[in-house]
Amino acid sequence: MCLRWIWIWMVSITWTSVINAQIRPKDSINVIYKDSFQYNFEQKPSYFRAASDVTAVNLIVNRLHVYVTGFKWAEVTPSSWWLNIQRGFYTDGDAFSTNWIAHPIHGSLYHNAARSNSVDLWKTFPYVLGGSLMWEYFGETEPPSEIDIMTTTFGGMYLGEVIYRLSDYTWNHPRNQGHPWFQAITTGVINPIGSINRYAFRKKIPVSAQSLTPVSMDLFLGFNYPFQYIIPVINPTGLYLNADLYYGNLFDKNVKTFGPFDYFKVNSWLTFSQNAESKNIPYYNMSSEAIIYGKKIKNIPNKVELVSLSQHYDFIHNDMFKLGTIVLTGDWTYMRQFENVLLTSSTKVGIILFGSGNSESVKPIHEELFEKFNRDYIYGQGLMAEAEVKAIFKNIGILAANASHFRIYSRVNPTGIENIELLRGRYLYPLNKRTNIGLQYDRYHRNSAYYTSLGFQRRSNYHSELRIIIGYTLQ
Repeated sequence: MCLRWIWIWMVSITWTSVINAQIRPKDSINVIYKDSFQYNFEQKPSYFRAASDVTAVNLIVNRLHVYVTGFKWAEVTPSSWWLNIQRGFYTDGDAFSTNWIAHPIHGSLYHNAARSNSVDLWKTFPYVLGGSLMWEYFGETEPPSEIDIMTTTFGGMYLGEVIYRLSDYTWNHPRNQGHPWFQAITTGVINPIGSINRYAFRKKIPVSAQSLTPVSMDLFLGFNYPFQYIIPVINPTGLYLNADLYYGNLFDKNVKTFGPFDYFKVNSWLTFSQNAESKNIPYYNMSSEAIIYGKKIKNIPNKVELVSLSQHYDFIHNDMFKLGTIVLTGDWTYMRQFENVLLTSSTKVGIILFGSGNSESVKPIHEELFEKFNRDYIYGQGLMAEAEVKAIFKNIGILAANASHFRIYSRVNPTGIENIELLRGRYLYPLNKRTNIGLQYDRYHRNSAYYTSLGFQRRSNYHSELRIIIGYTLQ
């Protein structure tokens, strides 16, 4: 069910870009629309209304789970509320996708309940945290979960602001005017709370300079070939679908500083299981980052250097690996234009505020509380480092590489360390201005060390995939 809504969300974003996106530098957009663009006065925040909307979200979601999906854990009573208050926080046994995508989506509803009532970005924090606490204590019979609080609050604010900015683009960008039904349907899917407040209660996102931010997307379609040892298998596991969305322009010569979410990118992809017994289960993945604050220390026509503070959100999994992270990094980004090549690179180092990686050493706990203990991953804090480089050649195409390392410290069940490395390389050859064909190589490596009842245990494994892809740039 969760995967279905994710793909409705992604299709709607793609639809927005296909019909309306026109990739031009931000300064060009301002030149085109500077005479006709009308700004709205910002609305006064409705703090009480935002709180009531958060409460309504929880009430509606809970009743849907009772009357539509029929989940027993949603049948709450005053007795279950009091029991949850007495018990306090536990861990939980939820599956990886529940904690790392369903809960952040739930949190994004709280965030947009506040944002659509003109609450500033950082002031949404008590609404998202409060909505999460309300749900944990009063929305389900299971005890409150510390995992849920972290992913709902921090993941919810992140996804919520991405959705808010895309809604602003869909509703307010001049290129998207004249398509009211398209705007209503698209934003109704990606931002239902904002749409209800817009159409039912006349609470619109104010039109501002932010509304002129360009949005672009690269779409890729291909086949996925897993590796056995060092040779890819002959038969693909299925289609590979990929969408890379970019909000803003890092190298706009007229922009010297970046505020929160003035630039973000979302890389999402779908692969299918490589395990014959799993009946081709689809795996949705997302890796994304957004600038919190950035400043150019060099900004000349053929050279740009940018230092920034960024937030990352990752939800990555396949048959062998699981990785979920909320990360804060310090970044250095470099761009240099040569005669026949445009070179960009970035280095990121930071702290994992909360993260998860799969582990065979996790044991079911509190079986009297969790009828199904589906958690097969650890959680905790840690460190992250990443380096990426991209070269756009004048005649021979695009070459890009990315390497990331995540180190997560598990506090309990079991105690230990999970190291996960991700490596991606991609080459695209241009067929025409918008279409490319190429190869992509992904490699996952995992190295763990845990203290268990059986003693000190180490594990190391890796997984590789080769993809043949064709890409299309929306312009």
